[in-house]
Amino acid sequence: MFIELRKCAIAAVMVAMCVSVASADFIDFSGGATSIPNNSLGGVNSVINVTTDEIISDLSVTIFDFRHTWVGDLTARIISPNGTSADLFVRPLTNLFFYGDSSDLRGDYTFIDGGDDFTAEAASRGSNSRLRNRDYQASTTNGTPVSLAAMFAGESTVGAWTLFLSDTAIGDIGSIDGWGLSFTSTPAPVASVPEPSSLIYFGLAGTLMLRRRRRRSVVVAESETES
Repeated sequence: MFIELRKCAIAAVMVAMCVSVASADFIDFSGGATSIPNNSLGGVNSVINVTTDEIISDLSVTIFDFRHTWVGDLTARIISPNGTSADLFVRPLTNLFFYGDSSDLRGDYTFIDGGDDFTAEAASRGSNSRLRNRDYQASTTNGTPVSLAAMFAGESTVGAWTLFLSDTAIGDIGSIDGWGLSFTSTPAPVASVPEPSSLIYFGLAGTLMLRRRRRRSVVVAESETES
């Protein structure tokens, strides 16, 4: 009886180890360059096809070498394969005349929970001044914060992820050199539990897996422009 109880205790510990290790998994995917059509409500869609199937707990979006004069013309949005849509920013500081903020984008910009206030940064820079390259909190109309973790937690990573960019004013143009997704995720649940006699091998494997894993895959993004 004592031996059987000990086996059960070992099994519980090994399962707990596997769960805790899985929660520290990071996956990165990168997509290609695209131009942003001027004065187009339809904008442009850039798609990254993610092939790894895991369950999301958090994510961030980085836009590489984002160049555009007059950020107040722009809307940026991320859409999951499941159809969930989250604004990254929407025409910062747009007023009754629809002008928006006159600051410029130039460099890499990451949108992640806990980042700086994007609208406040735009307001502080002034006309033709570059927004600083740093981590920003995603936001929607009037700068209202958007939690990417809350929006996408529990969804699968696998499938077509879309970055939507729209410039809805005349006179300023822009482009991006690429964009990336960084997921914090866990593998899909395993259907079966191994026999207690084999748990010693899982214990050794679990020890080796305690280091955080980062997997990087470069994917050429597909761009689709609508007039």
